Amino acid sequence: MNQKKFLELKAKWDEKLRKSGFRDIESNEYYLKDWDSFRFQKLFTPETFEQTKRYWELATQVLHEYDFKDDLERKMWESYIDGKTVKEISESTKRSKTTVFKVLAKVIKTFKL
Repeated sequence: MNQKKFLELKAKWDEKLRKSGFRDIESNEYYLKDWDSFRFQKLFTPETFEQTKRYWELATQVLHEYDFKDDLERKMWESYIDGKTVKEISESTKRSKTTVFKVLAKVIKTFKL
């Protein structure tokens, strides 16, 4: 295929992609439009880091001050603040993901976290 045919074919497919809503991350064959570091800086500000830090401080405080219904609920909350997923908590407590989610949601709602 010669270069002219290639460029015509590329233009045709670029147009189809554009019409479909596709957004290319490259500005040309060598450069990206957005670098990950810039996207990270836009999404995560010092304020968002502070808010996240404060959330987890409060969540840890809840572990020590909340009167959990039983040790199982306490274990679920402790696993949550340790970074475990609902699925992991479900597997370790042998309770359904729905049950785990409801327990976590109840505590979060109680403390308006």
